[in-house]
Amino acid sequence: MSNWEEGNYEAVTKAATVYENEKQKLILAVAFDVGGTEMKNRFVLVESDGVLNTVNIAKVREWSGWDGIDPYWFIEAAKTSIKCMVKVKMEPGFRDPTTMYPVIKWVNKAGCEGSALPEEADRRAVLSKYGAKFRAIAGPQPMGAQTKPQTATPPQRPQSTVTPPVRPVEQKTEHATLEECWRLMQQHNQKLKPEEVTEKWYGYIDATGMDQADMTPEGWDKVKASILAAVGSNAETQDDGEPMPF
Repeated sequence: MSNWEEGNYEAVTKAATVYENEKQKLILAVAFDVGGTEMKNRFVLVESDGVLNTVNIAKVREWSGWDGIDPYWFIEAAKTSIKCMVKVKMEPGFRDPTTMYPVIKWVNKAGCEGSALPEEADRRAVLSKYGAKFRAIAGPQPMGAQTKPQTATPPQRPQSTVTPPVRPVEQKTEHATLEECWRLMQQHNQKLKPEEVTEKWYGYIDATGMDQADMTPEGWDKVKASILAAVGSNAETQDDGEPMPF
């Protein structure tokens, strides 16, 4: 420990976890390899009152390349050795204040001047609780070319690699589908910006208690009902003032 000096060191990530502590703060814990020594640092993403810590989130996005939406992205990404720069300070130990230990005080983007990680919290529960807030501060995400006010395909959550199943043409179903629901979203929200349509879409998805990737036919029925209910209450119209056709 005595060989360490305070200063900036090149580092790479080794592992990460996401959990809620006893004060109900949502924490991102990351283990770093700093010159062959494992050091950990924790970042508060959501405070005890449920308010997102936008300063920490912005800083983490800067050095890691995270899009700011799904913090569980780090669990796999950290294993790929994300390069960064850490500022190390020497601080007295908790058990032995007479001994100085190196600790990470700041994490910066690469090039800018161990013990086990806590058990991660349940992913579905965390995203259900904070997902909308993360999306709100992350801003609009790329959804392909946008030559028209609306996109041709429904937005996909970045963390999901599951695509909607392709059903045979001859197969019939009485349930609503992803494609049908997204078509209704486009028809009845033409006056909204793409990012506003996306936010409404995720609001309907979250209201079912399921993710878009594993939505059930009954879940799409609920999404469709929510879209149509909003159309009835908002009385949205086409540009010529006539009611929007179903």
